[in-house]
Amino acid sequence: MRRNVLLRSVARLLPDAVVRDAVFMWRRTPWMIGAVVVSVGVLLAGLTLVGYGSASTRVMISLAAGLIVAVVGTDQRVLADTDGGPIMMRGGRVRQVATRVIGPLAPGDEIEMVSSNFVLTDWVVAGERFTVPKRSQRAMTALADGR
Repeated sequence: MRRNVLLRSVARLLPDAVVRDAVFMWRRTPWMIGAVVVSVGVLLAGLTLVGYGSASTRVMISLAAGLIVAVVGTDQRVLADTDGGPIMMRGGRVRQVATRVIGPLAPGDEIEMVSSNFVLTDWVVAGERFTVPKRSQRAMTALADGR
């Protein structure tokens, strides 16, 4: 179902293209981890300073704020396999959908797997490293083989 929602969102943005497949992927922005640590620490210190709630409540509120900062600091993308070649799109922050077309990959841009584990694979797409769910590895491999 998730894949069908993603494919429909891509087809809506590319009405003139034949969409073969699409992959949702993400990468952390360089400042994300530091921003999460700082936001959790500052909020925890502030809540402790004003004496808000119990210690566990302060920790949970601070961690929730850190999660929000992590979501904002993650760059979500969709790579669509179309009859005209791969097209990069911006991905949704909450749902796995394409929200805006960035543009086609240049003919010389690489798509290459660099690491893998049981759940995720890391790919270099046009010089940037992205993480892809393992269930999308077949689609990424097809995109890489088609280059």
